[in-house]
Amino acid sequence: IIKCGSDSVIDFAVNELKRYIRTMDRTAIVEVVFWKKGYELSGKGIKVGMNEELSAHIPAVENAELDDAIAIEVQNGNGYITGSNPRSVLIAVYRFLREVGCSFVRPGLDGDIIPKKNALEDSVCVAEAASYRHRCICIEGAPNYEHILAVGLSGLIDEINKQDNMYVSVSEEQNKEEVLTSNTISV
Repeated sequence: IIKCGSDSVIDFAVNELKRYIRTMDRTAIVEVVFWKKGYELSGKGIKVGMNEELSAHIPAVENAELDDAIAIEVQNGNGYITGSNPRSVLIAVYRFLREVGCSFVRPGLDGDIIPKKNALEDSVCVAEAASYRHRCICIEGAPNYEHILAVGLSGLIDEINKQDNMYVSVSEEQNKEEVLTSNTISV
């Protein structure tokens, strides 16, 4: 794995990719190196993150900081996984993992279905932008931010912290907007 960019979310994305590849194939040797401009690669490697070279592959979006777009091109352990922002890079890593057979059924480690295989032998090609900026889910009683991104969403509606809002009348537009914004957490 060739890490491109210095961001804590990209660091997490790289670590997730490394962890899942090793979980799928216990014999896999996965090393992480840091990409530098002009760095020539020898052998296999998947670039994960963001840089000028990778940005050319990402579909255009209105606002790269707020809108999610991903690009994945991996064949035989070579290629790239990138996104329009660090959050999108993490979404792209989870999308790659879904494309090679992983399923993220519910929050928690016991909710992951991980096939036993060499994921680096698969070919994955995806380039897409999210249809909507806000893509939320309500996981009643079990909020898990990693799971939200693993399934390609961008927010969580949290009813647990604001239980009284469940019974607030939303007949007035002001109340409706207050209820909707107070329960939404963006990731």
